[in-house]
Amino acid sequence: MTVYQRIVRWGWVAAIGLGVLGCDDAPQATSAPPPEVETLLLVPQPITLTRDLQGRTVAPEIAQIRPQVSGIVEKKLFTEGAIVKAGQPLFLLQKEVYQSALDQAEADLKQAQAARLAARLQYQRAQQLIGKNYISKQDYDNLRAALQQTDSSVAANEAAVEAAQINLRYTTITSPIDGQIGRSSITVGALLTANQETALVTVRRLDPMYVDMTQSGDDFLELRRAVDDGSMEPINIITHLLLQDGTQYEYVGKLQFADVAVDESTGAVSLRAAYPNPERYLLPGMFVRTRVEIGRREKGILIPQQAVQRTATGEPVVMVVDDNSKVHTVALVLNRSVGNTWLVDKGLSGGERLIVSAPSGLREGSEVRVSELASQGGS
Repeated sequence: MTVYQRIVRWGWVAAIGLGVLGCDDAPQATSAPPPEVETLLLVPQPITLTRDLQGRTVAPEIAQIRPQVSGIVEKKLFTEGAIVKAGQPLFLLQKEVYQSALDQAEADLKQAQAARLAARLQYQRAQQLIGKNYISKQDYDNLRAALQQTDSSVAANEAAVEAAQINLRYTTITSPIDGQIGRSSITVGALLTANQETALVTVRRLDPMYVDMTQSGDDFLELRRAVDDGSMEPINIITHLLLQDGTQYEYVGKLQFADVAVDESTGAVSLRAAYPNPERYLLPGMFVRTRVEIGRREKGILIPQQAVQRTATGEPVVMVVDDNSKVHTVALVLNRSVGNTWLVDKGLSGGERLIVSAPSGLREGSEVRVSELASQGGS
C-alpha cells in the first residue's frame, strides 16, 4: 500500500469517527401525546317515563238477555253478529194471554171507579144530612168508610192494570244497551220461562274497549314518592297499546282508574284504560301489552349505557372531562333504562362532558384529548 493510499484510508476512518461522535448532538424523540376520548355534552331535557304492562281487553258493558215473562217465541228479529241499539226488539213472544190479562184488569178498574163514584155521592149527601140529624152518626161513619174502601179498590186495580201493561211490554224482548249481539240457540217456537238461568243471547258494547292491567305495588309506591318529592311531574296519563302481532294500535287510551287496594295474593295494583274501538279491531278477552306514560321529568339526564362502568361493589360510575382536559370519576344513582340509555337520578346535572369511548388505562386525573360528539338530546 502506498503512502497516498494510507492517507486516504485513515481520512475516511477519521471522518466516520467524527460522524459517530456527532450523533450525540441529534434531537431526542418527543413524548407520546395524550390519549383521545370521545365525549358527549349532557343537556337536561324533558323526559316522559313509560312502563310496559300486560293486560287483557274487557267489554265495558255486557248484557245477557233473559225473558222476564214466560211465553213462546213468535219472532226472532235480529241477525247474529250485528250491531244493535238500546231498545231494539230482539224477540217477540205470543202476547194473547197478556193482552187478555190487561183487558181484564182495565175492566176491573172501571168497575172499581164506578163503585167509588156511587160511594162518593152517598157520602156527599150524608154530609148534608148529618148536620140536621136526618141520619145517625153510625150511618154517616159507614158511608165514609165505604168511600175509603172504594178508593183502595181503585188504587189496587190501577196497580193491576200497570202490572198487566208491563207484562205485555215484556213480550217484546229488547236490547238494554248499544253493542254487538252474539250467537243465540233460541229459535221460533221455543218455550221461555221468566227469569230463566240460560241467557237467550248476549250483547256486548265494544266501543270504547277497556284494558285491565296490573302494576306491582312497589312500582306504584315508587311513582307516588317521585311525584310527592317533586322529582317527577304527574301527567294526564295516556297509554299505548301493542297488539298480539307486535304492531301498535292506532288509537291511544286514557287511564280510567287505579284500584284503591293491593291484591294480597299477587302484590299488584289493578289499572284500567279505555281505548276507542270504532272499527272493532279489539275484541273482549284479547291479551295485549300496554305502554303507560306514568310521569314526566322536565330536566332529565339520559346517558348511553355503554358509558357506565361498575365498581368492585357494583356501584355505577362514569368518567367526565373537566375544562382542563382532566379525567374525573363520578358516582351515580340511576333510575331506570330508557331504550339504550340510563336515566340519572343523582351525580350529573347537565353541562358535563361525558366520556363515551376511550382507550383502556384511563385514571383519575389523566390528561386527554377530547373529540366531541353531538349534544345529548331526545329521550
